[in-house]
Amino acid sequence: MLLRGLLGLTGGLISTIILFVWGVIQFFAIQGYFVDVLNWNHIIGFIAALLLAGVPILGPILGVIGATQGWGWGLVPALLLFFGQYLFFAFTTNREMRRMR
Repeated sequence: MLLRGLLGLTGGLISTIILFVWGVIQFFAIQGYFVDVLNWNHIIGFIAALLLAGVPILGPILGVIGATQGWGWGLVPALLLFFGQYLFFAFTTNREMRRMR
């Protein structure tokens, strides 16, 4: 029982770190789009990215646009990075819900 509790705590910590890193990457992709592609001032791009990076659907969409147009990434890697977590959580949550029945 103690081991299960420790693994749950560690898994939550790892998930939190992964989501934080994902959010930081998304923030910089959005800021890169505003600054490099739209030629906005760095401060205005920073503030706009700060406000929009956490919005659930709009943030990943702007992240994909920033990664493809601002950083020169391909569309598939950008989609996997910014929308892959939704697919992962959908599959794992669905599996957990089936297991609980």
